[in-house]
Amino acid sequence: RHNELIKSNRLLQRKVKELQTTDLVDPVTGLGNLKFTLERLDATLRESETRGGAACLLLVGINNLDVIQNQYDAGSIDELMSGISAKIRQLVRPLDIVTRPESNIFAVTTLQDSLQNCTSQSFRRIFDSLYMHSFRTNEGYIPVVVGVSITAADLSTGHPRAKELMEFAYNGLTKSFETGIISVKPFDPAARLEMSRA
Repeated sequence: RHNELIKSNRLLQRKVKELQTTDLVDPVTGLGNLKFTLERLDATLRESETRGGAACLLLVGINNLDVIQNQYDAGSIDELMSGISAKIRQLVRPLDIVTRPESNIFAVTTLQDSLQNCTSQSFRRIFDSLYMHSFRTNEGYIPVVVGVSITAADLSTGHPRAKELMEFAYNGLTKSFETGIISVKPFDPAARLEMSRA
């Protein structure tokens, strides 16, 4: 009986470990989900704080996902999201972390040498490659309309928590959706306070 309990306990521990792993992954694209994004962003912010450089977060939002979901089946939407994630991974550096924190948002977390590297020029290739681009699926080509937000933190801006930087980036993404251009704004604690009051 004792041996059976030990065996069951081992199986249970293995199952918990498997669930914790899958809990971090978006099943459609194989990318990390929101929980994983915040973990990696937190690690990048800590690295920036201890070693210097800027923790940079880029969000790519699919502005017309609601329209696409009304016109196409779930299988085609999964194909579309897989195509977008593959395209973004092709366009970033090998050490940059690409994730999918929400169904209509992809994130790129990167450590840059300085805040000056976190500009629209640094990431314009991503915007240009996705904006009004059509992706091939079983139901034909599906056009996407994207918004892109770039925010970053270093010693000069102070290092927020990962969740705070993500909220700040979401605000920038909303502006990008409204204007049709890349939104670039270094983290600003004062602006974040205003956002929380609004």
